[in-house]
Amino acid sequence: MSDRDCERELIRCKDRTSPAALESLQKLQKRAEILELEDDIKYVQETLESRQCRFRDHDVIAKFMKQFDKSNYAVLYRRHSLVLLGDSQQGKTQKGMSLFGKLRTLKVSCGNCPPGVLPSLHTFQRKCHDAILFDECRIDQILKNRDLFQGNEFLQTLGQSNCNPFAYQVWVYNVALVVCTNDFNLNDKSMTPAEKDWLEKNCFLLQLDESLRWYWRTTEIAEPDVLPSV
Repeated sequence: MSDRDCERELIRCKDRTSPAALESLQKLQKRAEILELEDDIKYVQETLESRQCRFRDHDVIAKFMKQFDKSNYAVLYRRHSLVLLGDSQQGKTQKGMSLFGKLRTLKVSCGNCPPGVLPSLHTFQRKCHDAILFDECRIDQILKNRDLFQGNEFLQTLGQSNCNPFAYQVWVYNVALVVCTNDFNLNDKSMTPAEKDWLEKNCFLLQLDESLRWYWRTTEIAEPDVLPSV
């Protein structure tokens, strides 16, 4: 029986429990739509991933990844964030998502957030996510949330306000924090020397040459190389 037929029969029977049954049916329909959407998203992502070219390696990324070796758990106090800087269509986001895999990486979009504000991390789950990718993240958002981007051993409280009605906590110790951005100017005149110093000491900043992409193109020989960084 289709959802439409089920709804029609519940109305026609005029049973006193029909209103409650109709409400339950609507909830089930909405949940089914969500599951169908999730399946479609998974299919598209897996299909696109299967068609991807091999990504480039880089010594800075190898250094970043080494922080998350099991041998460093409860040994290192904090972690460096990775900032992938470059022009549009260089493959920054796809490269960042590939480090721990799409299923183990929470992607959030920062572009529409006000100055200094990060997008919600409510959906972050330590048992499910090894990394968080902040797409189109800005310097002001990092500087206003330095404690978070240090990846230290303390709980972080986000969504704070005067009465904290929407405040929540996350623990990102040993969670890889990856930033993808088109603009990361450490020489901005509005930045203080202390802010610049903090960014240089707490972030691995990596930028490809404008002529390169993070994925190997069919016209290139896919051999491991050491790429320039900033």
